[in-house]
Amino acid sequence: MNLKQIKKIVKSNIFIILLIAFLIINIVILFVIDGPLWGFFCITLFILMCFTLGFAIYLYLKNLNYKKARKIGLLLAILILILLLTPYMILMTHLKAEANRPELQKLVKTIISDSDTDEAKTKKLLEWFNTSKNNIYNNYYLKVKGTLGFGGKIRVYLGEPYIGIRTFNDKDSLWILTSRYGHCGEYALIFRDMADEAGLTVRRARCFGEDHEWNEVLINGTWIVIDATRVGTAKDNGYNVSPKFMEKKVAGNRGTTEGNVSYVIAEYLNGTIVDITSRYTKIVNISIAAQDENGNTLSNVKIKIKSNNRYSAYDTRLSNTTNQNGICSFTLGGGDYIFESITNDIIPLFREKSIVFTEDIPNLNFTVVLKSDWTKNEVLFYGVISGIVIAVLFIFIFYIKKKKI
Repeated sequence: MNLKQIKKIVKSNIFIILLIAFLIINIVILFVIDGPLWGFFCITLFILMCFTLGFAIYLYLKNLNYKKARKIGLLLAILILILLLTPYMILMTHLKAEANRPELQKLVKTIISDSDTDEAKTKKLLEWFNTSKNNIYNNYYLKVKGTLGFGGKIRVYLGEPYIGIRTFNDKDSLWILTSRYGHCGEYALIFRDMADEAGLTVRRARCFGEDHEWNEVLINGTWIVIDATRVGTAKDNGYNVSPKFMEKKVAGNRGTTEGNVSYVIAEYLNGTIVDITSRYTKIVNISIAAQDENGNTLSNVKIKIKSNNRYSAYDTRLSNTTNQNGICSFTLGGGDYIFESITNDIIPLFREKSIVFTEDIPNLNFTVVLKSDWTKNEVLFYGVISGIVIAVLFIFIFYIKKKKI
């Protein structure tokens, strides 16, 4: 093969040669760089792989003299990109998180090197989160405009950090050491891991109904409230935060003088979960009786609670099932809630009941009357809708054919 033939081959396959070259360059870069740009090149690599595959399909179809080879190759590349980007990023962030363990050990050792007490260690770790240091970027505090989001997990910025990729799985919390980006959930996760590495007793506090997460550290026998998102933005710098802070946070969001907190849990590293709502608000004991329209008690009714305290209809992750007497109980902070009740029948009985109550009452009892509602069976509902759509399509096709005849 002479030089002229080689040039001809290169010229005719220049696009695929460039794609392969970019693939190789991206793979090399992933082994060399770290930080937020790692995520950018990771996504770029996947896009290149999708379009390389699409181009290969195009060449194959072209050899078969298929007229729409180019369109099909492009459409398949885009389809693969849309369907597989999230699974691909879940895998890649998991692998990167596993590789970050030595970095966590090194980082924590450096931060607490001159700290003797648990209090000193905690304060030193919190300082790493100071907004002025840019060790980690919080989406809510970024002043960069022109952002573009993808599915709530990936966000592109026109300035630092340029790209933000949140954790896809809580177990891959060490991914945050690469992304250096997140919301309160990522802050609570990485602080938990850092505190544990420092030998502190730590747990993650989660308030789903009002959408916030923070930590608690056991210091001298007392659980101290820690919120790493407050470092550099609040007077307490996130250490020994008042347990009333969540009620104030909710009040600030709603523009009211008082706020409500629904339900707070603490998660330990070993997976143990405990209810710590009473640490952050006064609780009310709630008893709910479920009945049908004829006044018959209903057992095995699933009741879950949504909160309107901070945002509209946020799932508190608090649910229970009625007993044989048609009763179920909850402990909950005062506020504005939606109690959603449903049976597990093929055509279920359903009821949504909105209730507002204060924490001044120790007990609250009420009854929900459930009515038949087939639309609440999602399988049945979407099955009927799909059947209607298919029937309409068949009628339309039949009409077109008949018109042509």
